[in-house]
Amino acid sequence: MTMISLLKAEAAVREQPREAAKLLRRLLLPYGGGDFFFTGGEKPLFLLDLTLPADNEAGVNFDIRLAYAVRELARECGVQQICFGVRVEDGFSFADVLEKSGYARLAELEGVRFFDLSAVEGEMRETDTGLVLDQVELARFVLEADIIISLAKFRAGEGHLFGGAMHNMRIAAKLSPEYGFAAQQRALVDIYSIIAPDLTIVDGLRGESGFQPQAEDFILAAVDAVAADAVLAAIAGIDLEAVGCLQAAAQYGLGVGEPADIRLYGDDMGEIMC
Repeated sequence: MTMISLLKAEAAVREQPREAAKLLRRLLLPYGGGDFFFTGGEKPLFLLDLTLPADNEAGVNFDIRLAYAVRELARECGVQQICFGVRVEDGFSFADVLEKSGYARLAELEGVRFFDLSAVEGEMRETDTGLVLDQVELARFVLEADIIISLAKFRAGEGHLFGGAMHNMRIAAKLSPEYGFAAQQRALVDIYSIIAPDLTIVDGLRGESGFQPQAEDFILAAVDAVAADAVLAAIAGIDLEAVGCLQAAAQYGLGVGEPADIRLYGDDMGEIMC
């Protein structure tokens, strides 16, 4: 049975960075802790959901306090070089997004490097599903990483707004802006079929934007991004069939999309749901 780690994030996480680090350690305990994912001498790549030049309180980007906590945990496990891969929204500069979001300060720390994956060399790889894309251009840094950790921001709302674990994999690949919504959903499945992350950490801290509709702040960890999105959809009160990428990925056997087959570790999801 697939396992998801889910913890409520108390207010102290927002006020004290050390609390974020403690919460992250608890989150990963069911998987064997940080040592299971981070090893000294290896090169982890964090796919960071950082898209818009917005301050941290807006809640549109992965919370910077959790990013600091991830970096601290990796260094405790002996990792010296930490790389964050970012793919900003069209029309915005990479430097502006880092500066206005506060991530420019994190980028200045020892052993931390940020990359705009839209500006680095890519390599074509054939997908296993071919729903929309027979081939995908993946950033070379993604292919060379020893381990891939996806740092996703949870977003949900009326209409087509749902962002979570699978949505964050768009960072790894170059996608044409010409695709409509339905095609983009299927393209996410194509990408995930060849470059699934080793670990996904989802930031469910509510922001001023209002795109986190749940009753409580939370963070989530999963090795199965499909299962992670099934839990996120339940938290948001969204029908699983309404999330195109989740439905297609489960049908192709890329992960567990049935809630009955997912075991939750940690806090009561009923207290978090909207």
